[in-house]
Amino acid sequence: ESTLELAALAAVFMIVLGFVLGVLGGSKLSKWGRALLDTFNTAILSMPPFLVAIVLILVFGIWLRLLPVSGEVPLSLDFGRGLQYLLLPAISLALTQAAVIGRLLQTSMSTTRGEEFVDLATAKGASLARVTYRHVLPASLDTAIVAVGLRIGELISGAIIIEQIFARSGLGSLAIQAVDNRDYFLIQALIIGAVFIAVLSQVISEIAMAAIDPRVRLES
Repeated sequence: ESTLELAALAAVFMIVLGFVLGVLGGSKLSKWGRALLDTFNTAILSMPPFLVAIVLILVFGIWLRLLPVSGEVPLSLDFGRGLQYLLLPAISLALTQAAVIGRLLQTSMSTTRGEEFVDLATAKGASLARVTYRHVLPASLDTAIVAVGLRIGELISGAIIIEQIFARSGLGSLAIQAVDNRDYFLIQALIIGAVFIAVLSQVISEIAMAAIDPRVRLES
């Protein structure tokens, strides 16, 4: 339950932050805005999740003392406190993946802006916001949606390390105990479960991509 809560909230953060970064990057920005966004994206992309976790612990847990840095409270028992204990681990797990999705969406939107239908919409007098959100963004979602499906599987595996950093119980501690006890059947079950979730999320992303983009059709 603990790992599923962490992975689910991390997936929400990853999707929201990734699409926000991608849309901002694929929009018309000033020179300084572009430089600031690219610098932020590059910095996040270069940081593995465990390093993000350490930075967040130092800033929000030790210096500002805003959020707890270890332990857990199940959401089913106390949603408010449980969410406080989940925020830092979920953001640590999601931030790097969100930067990847954002960079892919930004690149796709930049390429789409060179298409003829975008020039036609601009020539007809459509506003910049309408061109971006009505024409450019829907045609650029394919790569980002596929990336989301791939990254959700990575969130499950990354949760093992993040759970240890924030002293949370879950599949991470269970996997380490299985390795220490040489419980190969449990290790195999955990690996198969992670692979199943990764494959399922990828299939769902393919179906979602076909539903959103009429140009895409799933092969039987």
